[in-house]
Amino acid sequence: RIQKGGFIDMPLIRKVQVEALTVYEIEDKITALLAKDYLANPQVMITVNEYHSDNIIVLGQVVKPGTYALSANEPITLLRAISMAGGFTNIAAMNNVKIVRMEEGKKTTKTVRCSEIIDGKKEDILLEPGDIVVIPESFW
Repeated sequence: RIQKGGFIDMPLIRKVQVEALTVYEIEDKITALLAKDYLANPQVMITVNEYHSDNIIVLGQVVKPGTYALSANEPITLLRAISMAGGFTNIAAMNNVKIVRMEEGKKTTKTVRCSEIIDGKKEDILLEPGDIVVIPESFW
């Protein structure tokens, strides 16, 4: 199991950094570390049982509410996440969008006026793993 920070904890060789490595590169790295001081001709096979990516959740007045994967290579902004969810519905309160985030063990909520981002008055917000974006219904 890969731990937060991209490490695998292995007997004999302890923590091994594997972040951003392919399965074959991980096998080669662990084989080399075991062969260096511990075993003669070690055979290592890595299998992926389950893949977990960091996710965000987009709820409320969007066309396709749901969970969306974050990519380490391509950060996702608030407007991009809303776009991935199909965009606002016609009853969305786009100037009352909430981003719920855990910071240092505490839940924080930030209210965003998306029209200001769209108009270029404010910068788009970079989302973080675990963020929940809530788009409420507009009350005319």
